[in-house]
Formats: sequence, C-alpha cells, structure tokens
Amino acid sequence: MLPISYLSDQQSAVSSQQSAFSLQPSAFSLQPSALALAYGHATRMATLLEVRSVVSGQLR
Repeated sequence: MLPISYLSDQQSAVSSQQSAFSLQPSAFSLQPSALALAYGHATRMATLLEVRSVVSGQLR
C-alpha cells in the first residue's frame, strides 16, 4: 500500500505537467509576432541608415 502523500504528490506532478503543456502553444503563437517585430525593426533601421547616407552624400 502506497502512502497517501505519495499519491497526492504524483497527482500534483501530473496536473503541473498538463498546465506546462497548455502554456506551450501560447508561447509558439507569440513567436511569429516577435519575429515580425524584429523584422520590422530591422527594416526600419535599414531605411534610417539609407536616408542618413543619402543626406550625408548630399551634404558633401
């Protein structure tokens, strides 16, 4: 016969695993938006650099 505390520990471990699995899809759904933000930031920085180089070329 197993002690009751052991069984309750097992049940809580299983329930915590299920919550971890339910959290994973939301993390995956957050990734594309983060990628889109990083891409938008990179393109914004590139356009800023282009404008800066054009302005500095005109000043010369």
